[in-house]
Amino acid sequence: MTGGQVTGGIAPTIDDAVVSRRSGLSVVRTVFRGRARYVVSDVAAGRHLSVSPAAYRLLAALDGQRPLAAVGAEIGLSRQEMAGLVPRLQLAGLLTGGPGQQAAAAPVGPVEGRALFLKRELVELGPWLPRIDRAMGWIFQPLAALAWLGLALMAVLLFMADDGAGDVRNWIAQFDAGQLFALYLIFLGLKLLHELGHALALWRMAAAEGLRVNSIRAGIAVMLVMPFPFTNVSSAWRVQSKWRRAVVGLAGMYVESWIAIAAVLLWAAVDDPLLKGAALQVATIAAVTTLLFNLNPFGRMDGYYVLADLAESPNLMQRASAAATAVAARLFRVRAAAELQPVEPLLLAYWVGVLAYRLVVFAGLVWLAHALSPWVGLLMLGVAVSLLLVRPAIATARRLVAMAAEPATVRRRLLLAAGLVGAFIVLVPVPAGLQAVGVVEGEGARFLYPPRDVRVVAVAPQENPGDSSRLQLESPELADAQRQAAIRGAEAMARWREALDRGGDGAQAAAEAVAAQQLAAEALAGEEDRLTIPAIPGWDPLRAAEYEGSWVAPDPRAPLAVAIPGDAWRIRAVVPEAEADRLRGADGFAVARIAGRPDLRVQARVERISDTAVETLPSEALGRPAGGPITVDPADPLGRRATAPVVEVWLAVAPGPVALRHGQRVELRFGTAARPLAWQAVEAALRLLDPGAGA
Repeated sequence: MTGGQVTGGIAPTIDDAVVSRRSGLSVVRTVFRGRARYVVSDVAAGRHLSVSPAAYRLLAALDGQRPLAAVGAEIGLSRQEMAGLVPRLQLAGLLTGGPGQQAAAAPVGPVEGRALFLKRELVELGPWLPRIDRAMGWIFQPLAALAWLGLALMAVLLFMADDGAGDVRNWIAQFDAGQLFALYLIFLGLKLLHELGHALALWRMAAAEGLRVNSIRAGIAVMLVMPFPFTNVSSAWRVQSKWRRAVVGLAGMYVESWIAIAAVLLWAAVDDPLLKGAALQVATIAAVTTLLFNLNPFGRMDGYYVLADLAESPNLMQRASAAATAVAARLFRVRAAAELQPVEPLLLAYWVGVLAYRLVVFAGLVWLAHALSPWVGLLMLGVAVSLLLVRPAIATARRLVAMAAEPATVRRRLLLAAGLVGAFIVLVPVPAGLQAVGVVEGEGARFLYPPRDVRVVAVAPQENPGDSSRLQLESPELADAQRQAAIRGAEAMARWREALDRGGDGAQAAAEAVAAQQLAAEALAGEEDRLTIPAIPGWDPLRAAEYEGSWVAPDPRAPLAVAIPGDAWRIRAVVPEAEADRLRGADGFAVARIAGRPDLRVQARVERISDTAVETLPSEALGRPAGGPITVDPADPLGRRATAPVVEVWLAVAPGPVALRHGQRVELRFGTAARPLAWQAVEAALRLLDPGAGA
């Protein structure tokens, strides 16, 4: 280990002190680009430290039985070298026992982190690996890798051709809590094979270099009371080739990808809905866990270790943290600029990515905890604030003070900065905003539906409507129905006249039959009028142009086109019932962004806010099955019944250059009264405790 400050107090007892390497550490020698490198791996803590050759020899020789003087004489280190080296190893938490140990105990994570994430090794996989290799080893052959490429391409093409994304969205929209246990079992099975892939890859890659792996242990890791398997493959640092070490890191995802490919091929081949749904779930879970978690280089998962291998940086995350500390050291001027560690932009960018990833992960954990209980969600929010903000800030401040040439001056600067931040949070009003969704509506707009089975003869484009009509339909059945109605009407009229001539009692019944036939004829005439849509000021053909020359059937959920008589637009938005009071205190304006087009924005003014909450959405486009953000009842055939009450808001759209379409979904941000961040945080916590606020 290089660097560090030598602490006093150990030299007088260096000859008699007995220390040992902390349990759970592995000390290995590897080769990077032809140069020897010595790495200490602490898998339980997720640390890999690069140490000096002297530190490597000392750590390898310590047995906890002989005094340091004897160990130093054996490995050729002088008393002075030992006095400088041992304190630094103790401060790094690599040694146990010996003088000064109480002040330099092995580092442990914060109690919040240890409560959320636990690991325990349980079994030795070494004796089982030959059998596992006979069952799974074929996938590491070159021909198997080529087959994997072909099958993966085939699976992607089939998934896209058969609208697999639509099936995934439908499954997610209909997902309920009763499926959680089944999905968790699928997840456990995938992770078990994933970890076996790591172990087998390490065994094969070590054998390729003539190395013998003495121990590959597996166990259970617990995250938020959810257990899942893990494998300790820290012995991979003994493998000299960084490419083979990368194979070890990628092996778990490689195994999962085989399962995902097989599941997609099964999904495309079968028609049974249960089997099809199960295959889709397996493929989705394997793909999501691989892409969002295992492949991500910003967490201590497979992607991180693969990146560290290929970048030849076994302690990447700690180096990135040191780069961020270097920025803080320059900001608070703890020393002269020439004495400070230079800032590496790539490491600093990586640190920003790590921080962003952790924020996203903890946001998801807070959301999941809130789904279980609002109080659990609030507790998880407190844990997230502690682990992501409070503790890192305190640790950074302590490091800056320890690095400072004048600690008292740096301490005053830090306290001043903390006071300014606290005053800003508690006292300074900050504009707040309220997010909502809505749909664009043209005033007076009406949808056009086919009155019966019709053929679409002609459709005028939106930008070139033509002179005579916008939409022409034809229906031979309607013409036949009109002829039959005319015949029945004439017959009814003749019977009525005969009844009048006879003067009998049947005249009244005959007159009613004539009236009924006249009403039927008027209805058919109305249908005929709807077959030709005349020129009107506003027109949107929707999907009618796709049906030109084809026959279409009436569908109340699929209009052919929409007629808009004017150019006045409004937005019909919905907000959760718990947010309605905040909206009533807003400034009355909102910025609307067209969904899927962040570059298109319009201004809108609040005209009216409903006084009552409803559960029916103004458009199915706002529900999750149609791509919207609002959870709807999967049993609702129209997809418009929300699972939590919402309040409707009507907004007038200011004229602008953006071309709007009837039925477009928009994302709104309302401006609310400026309040200090502390006030807003308290309001957010109170909303978090409201079970209906998260719906």
